[in-house]
Amino acid sequence: DAAAAVHHADWRAFATGPLQEAVSSACGEPMELYKEKLNLKPAGGGGGFAPHIDSPSLRAFSPAEGGPWPREFVTAMVAIDEMTSANGCLRLARPAAGTPRWSEEDPPNYDPGDTSKDPDAEGRAGALVPADGKGFSWEDLPAKAGEAWLFNGWVPHRSSANNSDTPRRAVFFTYNPAREGNVRERYYTSMAERRTAFQEKLAQRFAQQQLDALNDAAGLLSIPKSAV
Repeated sequence: DAAAAVHHADWRAFATGPLQEAVSSACGEPMELYKEKLNLKPAGGGGGFAPHIDSPSLRAFSPAEGGPWPREFVTAMVAIDEMTSANGCLRLARPAAGTPRWSEEDPPNYDPGDTSKDPDAEGRAGALVPADGKGFSWEDLPAKAGEAWLFNGWVPHRSSANNSDTPRRAVFFTYNPAREGNVRERYYTSMAERRTAFQEKLAQRFAQQQLDALNDAAGLLSIPKSAV
């Protein structure tokens, strides 16, 4: 369950109490919890995450999905385990010297996604172009267990596989300005609807493939055998 962290009473108290207060203080205005994600990387090769930015996928909802939706986001990464280069810590990109910081007005190049595809994969907007992140200057962000780091939705980030012999866990809490509303429940409802719609589409596609295969087989059986 993607929202498991906040279904847990202690995590909920932390995310909507001291952490939310700290994020609000850092942002200079009241913030509301938008979504959360528990990121698990098992020892010995737990997969990394490709270069991306968050804002395009976080704001990729239409008014028909219960809008209006927030436009600004800040994520607090909380390290449960120590995060190192060996176990796949977060990596952030810095703008080249003399260039402006990335923002809505001047974002890095990114893929807008395809809403007809998996909403947790190719259907998500925000993957960097080029997809391998070449041309960006990447820096590891090591963190001690219990530390929290904040970054906004336009900061390119990625992580590598966990090649160490210990697990690497972190929780990512994303907040939006309170002036843009408290829409966390609406976010999870909309994502559930998107996932259901995609699964139904896959089921329909599979059923059509099976029907086509049966029709092809029936057609072959109807071909007269040679009299020779």
